[in-house]
Amino acid sequence: MSAPNHDRDMRHFNEWSATYERSSIQRYFERVHEAMLNVLPAAFSPRHILDVGCGTGRLIRRAQARWPGLSASGVDAAEGMVTQARELTPGATFHVASAEALPFPAASVDFVVSSLSLHHWTDPRKGLEEAVRVLQPGGWLCLADIALPEWLAWLPGSRAQSREGLRRLLTIAGIPPLEQRSMLAYVVVIFGGKKEG
Repeated sequence: MSAPNHDRDMRHFNEWSATYERSSIQRYFERVHEAMLNVLPAAFSPRHILDVGCGTGRLIRRAQARWPGLSASGVDAAEGMVTQARELTPGATFHVASAEALPFPAASVDFVVSSLSLHHWTDPRKGLEEAVRVLQPGGWLCLADIALPEWLAWLPGSRAQSREGLRRLLTIAGIPPLEQRSMLAYVVVIFGGKKEG
């Protein structure tokens, strides 16, 4: 993403942060979040979740309700979103940071999620490489994002990937997708994969 696009996105999300929780779009996000958590194998019980592009922390709160005692962290590039997340999710730690520079040591979490955020990242490949870096061997990554047909994904101004583009990015980053689901009229795709090693 170019600097002007990034700056515009940050202004938008900072302005939206105070009313984001009440937005009508949340009913769609709730469905996406539930589907993301259901990607995990039943036998896998995460100990530490990291949400990249966490917004106000909704996905983290849903995960904490499912797995009581779960340690949780979130990062978002928009300071306003992080402020709201800290107020609404006192049992988690939040940082103002980009996906491309996660403030966590290597192999420090066992579940990384990102919901409808990747198309706002400056460098999706670098962001996914960072997500894999902080993920423990045997840990899971679950990504949901807008996916466009290949011919639309390359239109000028489009920052969304195609399904195959997302699959390639994940594979290059080191998480070959094991699970793929489409929802919301096939506009949103969910990928899940395990870090080997």
